Amino acid sequence: MPGGGRKPWPQKRTGRSHVGTIRTPQFIRGGFAHGVRGPKTWFYMLPDTIRIQGLCTALTIKHTQDDLVLVDDFSSLPTSDPNYLQELADARNWGYSVLFVDTSAELVPQNLIKATEEVPSFNVMPLYGLNCYSIVKHETLVISRRALDALEERILEQLHKMGPKNPKYRYIDIKQTIQAEGQHEEHPIYPPSV
Repeated sequence: MPGGGRKPWPQKRTGRSHVGTIRTPQFIRGGFAHGVRGPKTWFYMLPDTIRIQGLCTALTIKHTQDDLVLVDDFSSLPTSDPNYLQELADARNWGYSVLFVDTSAELVPQNLIKATEEVPSFNVMPLYGLNCYSIVKHETLVISRRALDALEERILEQLHKMGPKNPKYRYIDIKQTIQAEGQHEEHPIYPPSV
């Protein structure tokens, strides 16, 4: 740390504590007494309500911009040729990047998977992996009807649920549970103490 080479005041006869430099931790622009002990994680999970609002907003924007395409099923794709998929996207004006969403990875036909592997800007995603970033990143969102029904059901369930998802446990409930553990034993080895 730069600076602090001179002793700020004499060691004795001032009545103050002895200090050797102004860069010690008790000074305002001083160093750290216990510095960083390694890499710090900045990971943070947004609350469920904010995540649901973001997902709804992203879907609404895609629908408003006519970039949300609804299909009955992906099994009607006749071939796994990536050129056919690109021509289909060009003919329907889907844009450069397309995200295909179905309910699960097992229900996506192999033709679509093989075709999207060859095109770097086309991606297939199961419904449980759908997020705001992926929706906004791709120009067009192509979603199957059953995936849309499942997504609507999950969003409505989250929006209209009552109370917190993980309720806080009250101490009195835990105490009663612990005390009830040893009641069926005649002479418990470890009697519950709460």
